[in-house]
Amino acid sequence: MTDLENSCETIVNIFHQYSVRTDDFDTLSFNEFNRLVKEQFPNWLGRVNDPEFITNTFRSVDKNKDKQVDFGEFVNLLIPLIKATHDHLHERHHNH
Repeated sequence: MTDLENSCETIVNIFHQYSVRTDDFDTLSFNEFNRLVKEQFPNWLGRVNDPEFITNTFRSVDKNKDKQVDFGEFVNLLIPLIKATHDHLHERHHNH
């Protein structure tokens, strides 16, 4: 598989590592989402000073308000993170 295909598979696998822990095996409860964010995005969280960040993020990602984050909702969360990573890499590159 290509690097991008491997990256896509990794995203799916990480989502399922957390989603299978309780309730619906293909969605993230708040607790599963909280754990995923804390364990998989520690560097991002280190820059956030808002104690309600994870709760507010969960609410904004849960578009259908079913108190679960499905894979599509999770992917929508990743889009701005991937874009911010892209921008950060360009910024670092231009500052050298």
